[in-house]
Amino acid sequence: MQADVVKVMQECTDASDQERISFPEVVTKLMQAGVERYHADLLRAEKIYYLPSGESHLVSAAPVDVIPAIAFAADGVAAAVRAIQQKQIEYRKFCERIAQAGCVGYMVSLAGRRAVYYGRTATVTSNLFLSQPDWTYGTTAVRSRPCINAAASTACLKSASLNVVTTILPKSSRPVAASAAS
Repeated sequence: MQADVVKVMQECTDASDQERISFPEVVTKLMQAGVERYHADLLRAEKIYYLPSGESHLVSAAPVDVIPAIAFAADGVAAAVRAIQQKQIEYRKFCERIAQAGCVGYMVSLAGRRAVYYGRTATVTSNLFLSQPDWTYGTTAVRSRPCINAAASTACLKSASLNVVTTILPKSSRPVAASAAS
């Protein structure tokens, strides 16, 4: 892996931990460096960055001062996402809040424009984003988790718990419902 790419990975991690950079800036820098995706492990305090070639690089991150809750609360994660998007909190507080909501890690697919947050039991919620410098936030859609019992799908969908999916659109776009697979 090229040293300049590793340097960008380290700089993005350090700048995030020191609250000197926003998520849109991280996305832009990583995409320009050729990074395809990354995984943040809140318990181990590390991020692994991946290139399309299959190469990966591990970077130590600042530890989160909160032990993640046992139960995963997608609405708590969504509230933390909204708070950081609206600049009500910074990255360190964001990590604490998603941990309080039971999140133990998250994956960001730069190519897929999606962040997936997961809990101890692999319960997930995801957020879609665009890589534009003029992002706007707040369009929210709701989706059901897929039903395990296909024969009872109607009843299952009626009783299924819901995940919140926040879609980030360019300022010039009209709001549209987001669709995301679990």
